[in-house]
Amino acid sequence: MEQRQSVESLSTRKIIREFLAGAGIAVLGFLVGIIGVFLMAGGMYLYGVNIFDNVIALFAAEIIGLQVIGFGGVALAYLWYTKESLIQIEIPSLRHIAWIVIGLVSLFVALIFVSAVELVIGVDAAEHGIQQTATGNPEILLLFIPITLFIIGPAEELLFRGIIQRRLVDRLSLGYGILFASIIFAVAHAGALIASSTSGFVFMMGVYVVLGAILGITYEITKNIVVPIVIHGIFNALQAAGMYFALTNDEMAEFMTLLGLS
Repeated sequence: MEQRQSVESLSTRKIIREFLAGAGIAVLGFLVGIIGVFLMAGGMYLYGVNIFDNVIALFAAEIIGLQVIGFGGVALAYLWYTKESLIQIEIPSLRHIAWIVIGLVSLFVALIFVSAVELVIGVDAAEHGIQQTATGNPEILLLFIPITLFIIGPAEELLFRGIIQRRLVDRLSLGYGILFASIIFAVAHAGALIASSTSGFVFMMGVYVVLGAILGITYEITKNIVVPIVIHGIFNALQAAGMYFALTNDEMAEFMTLLGLS
């Protein structure tokens, strides 16, 4: 494994090369994930299930194909192929649990701040595709809660923090590693966003960079991938729960929106 260099000694060519290498790993995860989705869709079709006629089947194909086969599979394959010990895993200690709480609070503070900025500047921020799906099928959010805790959180954090960020930190610097991994993380979510304007899309991409940076910082402080995995999973789960209550209880919708939970 290459030794981390001082920022001053890094050449522009090396910085660009390592950033593109990190982005390439993410792209590979997507390509494998797309193949996984098609395989899942084909398997379901053989059993008489058309994913385009069944929102739950489509959701399952996307989650298993993209998250498990794509992100999780590429992360594990990278570790097997390179023999690098990038991912640091420990049973959370009290210190780690404290950082999980700090990370969650930081994410929600950032989300509340973003909601306030959105209102002040009048930008119509992009929404995640699941918000549109859930509008007509709120019960899918109840399914999303365990999925994000046990599949999405682990798969995305293994790839974006465990592999891509640690690789960038080792080869460049702590700052570059967190920044570049957060940018790649944000771009990875671009396809899931539904925006009514370019400004709303760009605004939401910036939000994802900030959220990714918070997750990245907690990983570098604790040196334990379990910490951002738990933070990511709980954060998404609470948002899904908040969205469900907002969609099924009109009187709570405004309050949930203010808290950034819908």
